[in-house]
Amino acid sequence: MRSLGGKKLDTILTPEGNGLTYDYTGALLATESWSGEVTGTVGRTYERGQSST
Repeated sequence: MRSLGGKKLDTILTPEGNGLTYDYTGALLATESWSGEVTGTVGRTYERGQSST
């Protein structure tokens, strides 16, 4: 994932009102949510000692 000045990307919005939101648990991506014409959420769980690549 691309880092923006040490901060994690959390929201992308289009002029048409579509959005993509990222939520994190610590350094790991936990959920992605879509809003607008397409809606939905994808969640992730991690085992202890596992990292995201």
